Amino acid sequence: MCQAKAVDGFPASRWASDYVDNTWFQVDLGETQEFDTIRIDWEYARAKTYKLLVSDDKKTWTNIMPNDGVITAQDGKDTVQFSPVTARYIKFQGIERNTDYGYSFYEFGVYKLSGDVEVPAIDGLQAIVDAAARKVTIDGLLMNGDDQATVSLKVLDPQGKVHYEEQKISTAEGKLQFVFTLKGQLEGTYKAYVSTDGMVTPAKVSFEYKKADPGNGNGNNGNNGNGGNGGGSSVPTSPSTPVPVELKPQADGSVRAVVSTKLDSDGKTALGTVSEQDLQKAIAEAKPDADGKLNITLEMNGTSDAANYALDLPASFFSEHPNLLIKVITPKVSIVLSGQMFDKSTELGKQMRLIIGEGNRQLLSRSAQAQVGSRPLILLEVKMDGKSIAWKNEKAPVLVTIPYIRANSEAVLGIGILSISNQGTASIIPAASYSDVSKNIHFQTSYTGTYGVFFERSTVQFTDLGKYVWAQEAVEQLAALGIVKGTSATTFSPTEQVSRADFIVMLVRALDLKADVSSAFSDVQAQDYYYDAVSIAKQLGVVTGVDGDRFAPQGKITRQDMVVMAVRAIQAAKGQGISGNLASLEGFKDIDKVSDYAVESIAGMVELGLIQGDGGMLRPHSQTTRAEAVVFLYRLLNNLTTVQ
Repeated sequence: MCQAKAVDGFPASRWASDYVDNTWFQVDLGETQEFDTIRIDWEYARAKTYKLLVSDDKKTWTNIMPNDGVITAQDGKDTVQFSPVTARYIKFQGIERNTDYGYSFYEFGVYKLSGDVEVPAIDGLQAIVDAAARKVTIDGLLMNGDDQATVSLKVLDPQGKVHYEEQKISTAEGKLQFVFTLKGQLEGTYKAYVSTDGMVTPAKVSFEYKKADPGNGNGNNGNNGNGGNGGGSSVPTSPSTPVPVELKPQADGSVRAVVSTKLDSDGKTALGTVSEQDLQKAIAEAKPDADGKLNITLEMNGTSDAANYALDLPASFFSEHPNLLIKVITPKVSIVLSGQMFDKSTELGKQMRLIIGEGNRQLLSRSAQAQVGSRPLILLEVKMDGKSIAWKNEKAPVLVTIPYIRANSEAVLGIGILSISNQGTASIIPAASYSDVSKNIHFQTSYTGTYGVFFERSTVQFTDLGKYVWAQEAVEQLAALGIVKGTSATTFSPTEQVSRADFIVMLVRALDLKADVSSAFSDVQAQDYYYDAVSIAKQLGVVTGVDGDRFAPQGKITRQDMVVMAVRAIQAAKGQGISGNLASLEGFKDIDKVSDYAVESIAGMVELGLIQGDGGMLRPHSQTTRAEAVVFLYRLLNNLTTVQ
């Protein structure tokens, strides 16, 4: 959150930290003041424990609690009272987070309650007017009490007559919101009074209404209102009225639409909008695919002057819509959004803005700059009602596709994606996949941020591959990507047989398989290095075990089991089924040795050229060496990037 927004009076503004325990937030009161109460209005991502420190010079800090006490946070509104202190600076010091996210709060209030100063009963009161729809939204925050309360609204029109009245219950966190439609076309200043039981003087917010100008679709947006004693302030204007899009049903059951764009006020962002009505109509016209998904494609018109693209969408469609997939195509990047992008517990706003922009290379560390070079660097950002949010949801990742034409010197498997942190450092996104056919690289991510295309030449060299030149390229490339590891820093042990557990670890890494790690098998324990991989494979149906609830992790994997597991994993990761006809196996002398459950999988791999046999033999029950397993995975990954 930028500094100016810390005191903007807008209840939806919030401070959010990085995903670390040890971080802080500091307030400058402007001058030395006495206070005895701190009130924090937490978002879901609250602290578990924290400290509150004060200082006069920002050098020497003193804990407001005796004996350097640690405070245990409470859900919702957290009120901390203490003996009066006098200071200019206050610091929130995080100790431990309560969630996987950082620390996030909407309000950080500093009060002196032992004297005559009173906390306003309602804070952050503000009004937003959509002039075209004559819709008014009034938001605020109750500051007194932790329970839900009855809140009353009375609106007077410019002539002083009662225009609208309503009562409703605030949320458990103290948030209040009224949404209503103005009656008639009376222009001028409206006054809204909001109160709770026991308030002597209601909080007031005023707003202007003028008829929408047909020339631009949004008039003056009603001049969003400024709060009175409720502490409200003006907020950024709402986006313009969306231009209706033409929906075109496709042969595969999906619906496609081209979204018109215009340059935003910054002169470099192409902005488009899809209305709730158009999106609802698109969903109604779409037909489920084989997996029951409804697919909507929104293609944004390109603009030569645009460096960034932004698309406004109704936020309500991105929570609790498990069968909805929306693909947004821009000239720079394509991204597939899930109808479960936001967890159902997330408090959504009215409008979500997806921003696809150019990343800032100057913010990268030197090593990250060297890795990315001049290759594409993109920024993915999400805003909710004009406020940037740190979106993260591992259960509903988005699929990102970046156009990229590789240089002749760049091997396909050496091309990948880096995730760039706020500090400019980089980490590799696993299972990013480059396609030589479509000339793009795609990857999944569960959080917004900066991503860059990079190429990494293999620097891994093992000293025991001299007699196994046929496997050397595969081993070194997959080792460089972290998919396989050596048995030491300099050896790979190519002739060593592969255990069932080790092959599953390689397979899960290679395809970046993900699932809840809940339980594995009776002979796989939580402390085993392969526990997570085996558990993921079990949840996805890649492995089913042997003899009931056993997996036999140390058993050596057979060639036919390796193939069957790989086929199931591809189905889980890519949704691609691989099967072949028995006729494709007729040239092998030991076809009768193939187990029934493996016939279709082996036939499919033979037809793809991924299995070539050994002297006219399949040897389905032979055990697999490390070199053979890695070459098989290398061919498999190359095949997947070729057919995409």
